[in-house]
Amino acid sequence: MSDTNTPELLDQARAREVRDLMRDAGAGAYQTMIDNLERDLAKYTLLLQTHTDGAPMEDVRRVAHSLKGGSRAMGARALGELFATLEQHAKAGDINTARHLHEASGAAIASSMAALRELNANV
Repeated sequence: MSDTNTPELLDQARAREVRDLMRDAGAGAYQTMIDNLERDLAKYTLLLQTHTDGAPMEDVRRVAHSLKGGSRAMGARALGELFATLEQHAKAGDINTARHLHEASGAAIASSMAALRELNANV
């Protein structure tokens, strides 16, 4: 259980619902969603690492927005909240805070992805 300032990693009901719905789409469909989210997380990390002050913050904001939606759709509550916060900092043009938050969230990102993979394995 987390404290009141930290969201649970997964919205278990939502994550199970999505997993179960994806069964109808065929074997491996939910795993593909997890793989796509993981790929997009890697792209976002690279974008933050290579962003310079002259590059458009709109790219950073847009990717954070996409990851927020994808995370929430899969029931990855903590990731959704993280990317909502990162999106707001990007919208404000605050790349340094966005980078810091993302770097400090490595364990939460890894734990969230592990929880999604575990849920997929426990069908």
